[in-house]
Amino acid sequence: VVVDLKPEDDEQSIFDTLNTAGVRLTSAEIVKNALFKRLIDLSERQEAIKTYRETWEKVFSEDEDALRYWEKELTTGRLKRQNIEILLHSVAVIEGFYDPDRHTLSDLSKLYKKKIEELKTTEEMKNFIAKIIEYAKIYEKNIYDFDKSDLFSFSNDLDGIKKRLLHILSILDISTFHPFILYIIKSKDETEQEECLKDLENFVICNAVSQKVPIKNYNKLVKQFIKDPTNLKKEVEKITKEDIEISLKKVPNKLASLILFWIELYRRHKEKRSDILELKYTYSLEHIMPAKWREYWNFDKVPHPNNSLAEVEKEKDREEKLYWLGNMTLLRSRLNASLRNYDFERKINGEGRKRGIRHYADLLITKDIVEKFDQGDKVWNEEKIENRTKEFTDMFLKIWSVDNV
Repeated sequence: VVVDLKPEDDEQSIFDTLNTAGVRLTSAEIVKNALFKRLIDLSERQEAIKTYRETWEKVFSEDEDALRYWEKELTTGRLKRQNIEILLHSVAVIEGFYDPDRHTLSDLSKLYKKKIEELKTTEEMKNFIAKIIEYAKIYEKNIYDFDKSDLFSFSNDLDGIKKRLLHILSILDISTFHPFILYIIKSKDETEQEECLKDLENFVICNAVSQKVPIKNYNKLVKQFIKDPTNLKKEVEKITKEDIEISLKKVPNKLASLILFWIELYRRHKEKRSDILELKYTYSLEHIMPAKWREYWNFDKVPHPNNSLAEVEKEKDREEKLYWLGNMTLLRSRLNASLRNYDFERKINGEGRKRGIRHYADLLITKDIVEKFDQGDKVWNEEKIENRTKEFTDMFLKIWSVDNV
């Protein structure tokens, strides 16, 4: 759509009319137009154009790479939002004119217009634009644009904490805490950044596991964290070691993959058993004892280790332990669909052209199982799942401490 405007035309009103009529303008476009329309009203047109070119255009649309980055859509909960929209929302939260308790994302452009109308001088307008640009530069430098080629390693320095935190947020489709991250990076020294971002990482992953705080409450929490970052530590301390121990016994697949990946990187960092310290997040989750266990993993073939249980209790226990973290591992590639449900020996070794776990066991967490199998430990049952879950829980709590653990 091309609209020719006369100098006296009100651009913003025309854009708003188009938007209402069904031509979708993003909130970012509406905010940009409102900003520079106001600057034109307060100063000379040429001065406003000069400011636009030195600020907004230079950061958000200087070249194809910049356009691609800021227009890239990220999944955040049930919505898809562009990086630039997440940025503008973050600035509004930090500056306090977007209140998560009262406002929704659909209010964003309206709230910016209200804020802009409150700015009465050219200097105030330029300062506000400069603030958005400053946060944009922090965002672009620190909010990673992950893809399958990215390499990850375990580190607890500031860069390591940031990358791990943002990877966790990316996998869990959470952008709610971006305002807090930007605020901390802008306003705190490196030591304080490390502490605050590590606390946030602990809270996000531990709450994803324990589900103590509903995700819908994150909007309210981010406001509290910005007001006083010590509120974050208080939230972390509400999650106990027992919460984690219980919750790792029923882990959704996506979360299990994320946890196992970082446990693997933690082990590589600590144990020095591998020269390869960096890995791509491209592994497939495998349940060692399969969900369809009744044909090849029934009690005649794989007896339950607790003979004192009644048959119905054994079945219930087996069904539950399928979803314990200790029954899961990561493979370089997915197993053949039919092989997944086979007995333990065939799952490890494969059958014919169907390659087994052994062939895809690049990771220490999977090699452990294959090595024990080769040493004669050829049974996989509830006892093995319990022991491995305990090992993973201990490692989890070393990486992500809660309850002063």
